[in-house]
Amino acid sequence: STLIEATHEMRFRISSVEPASLTPATIKRIAQAEGRICRHLHLPLQSGNSKVLREMHRPYNAEYFEGLVEKLYAAMPMLSLSTDIICGFPGETDQEFSDTVELAKRCRFTKIHVFPYSKRQGTPAAERADQVEPEVRSARAKHLREVADALRVQQLSDRAGSTELALVEEAGQAMTESYFEVPAPKGARIGQLVSVAL
Repeated sequence: STLIEATHEMRFRISSVEPASLTPATIKRIAQAEGRICRHLHLPLQSGNSKVLREMHRPYNAEYFEGLVEKLYAAMPMLSLSTDIICGFPGETDQEFSDTVELAKRCRFTKIHVFPYSKRQGTPAAERADQVEPEVRSARAKHLREVADALRVQQLSDRAGSTELALVEEAGQAMTESYFEVPAPKGARIGQLVSVAL
């Protein structure tokens, strides 16, 4: 990366946001902010299968989530999306897990936080008799992490040659708008917002 004069003195990053919170007005506001609000959102998916989402008591289904992602990309083609996904929720079949993998690919996530399901005492899911075997949960999580790594490499490749604002978070390291850690330009100070060429 190279040091280029920053165009903004500060920027805002929205951390985790529920899908229903992203109204058309919110999407428009982010798109028109020209990077002052990072064109990166952490949008928890949890599962890419509507039956599993319903059993998780999530207030959306897979089709709604994918439609929202399509609207986000239409408004911001270089948007970066990260997410959370749980593997091996009670009753999750191989096909339902496959649905999750395929939706993750279509959503082109930049980063996926993968969690094998673990029982939490006192929850309805922990009492279910159709628990997924631990070795199956682990294998699904391993596979999804491999998919996530490939998606991340592809997203970085798609950004090659572009420039983004990056915040120098520690000596020698900066975080880009699209949530990639890159070497900080020579001479950049901690807390400085700089433009970097990817």
